Amino acid sequence: MMNKASGFALLLLTAITLLLGACVFVELGGSEDRQRSYVLADASPDMSIANSVLPVTLVLQSLTGDPLANSLSMAYSMAPGQRELYLLSRWNERPAITISRQLLQRLDRRASFKAVVELGEGVGGELGLGLGIETIYHDASASPGNVQLSIRADLILRGSRELLARNTFTITEPLEQAGPDEVALAMGRAMARLFDELVPWTESNAADFYVGAPG
Repeated sequence: MMNKASGFALLLLTAITLLLGACVFVELGGSEDRQRSYVLADASPDMSIANSVLPVTLVLQSLTGDPLANSLSMAYSMAPGQRELYLLSRWNERPAITISRQLLQRLDRRASFKAVVELGEGVGGELGLGLGIETIYHDASASPGNVQLSIRADLILRGSRELLARNTFTITEPLEQAGPDEVALAMGRAMARLFDELVPWTESNAADFYVGAPG
């Protein structure tokens, strides 16, 4: 018969095993016990140049969205409505900042506007493009899962604060394997695909408004 000491030891071992099993996903695919920072990068930047230039300045600005977009945390979800954080992995910069800057670079290369700037640079502009990151996480409900990236975009006439157009862009990008390394790569692919939709939407709606406008 098992004595009390042996029983307690078995219970303790079982608890530790379950705890490790619950935590293994947190850094699945990584063996080193150290903090790692990941760069969110446009995986396939579009190098095409626009056929025409709108004679207006576009100002990028942030909208309220998912609080995780304004943190360095990399999040995953094992079930709907839940978010958990990778313990040893994070973004090197808040995604809201990175995505805005990467979009500015895309639009700059396109040269479809007279200028593209970020709010706070001291440059005025006729149009504003508000960006709110609604979701940014690794959906791990099935292995290896996918990343979810959703951004709300508001095109605004800055002088009158008139809302010209609004849309939400949502991208699901599958992972090739589990772990934060692949999450960072997949999120870069998702961002590139989202820009492929967001940029022409912005250009088209801005052009629709300014066609026939005086001066």
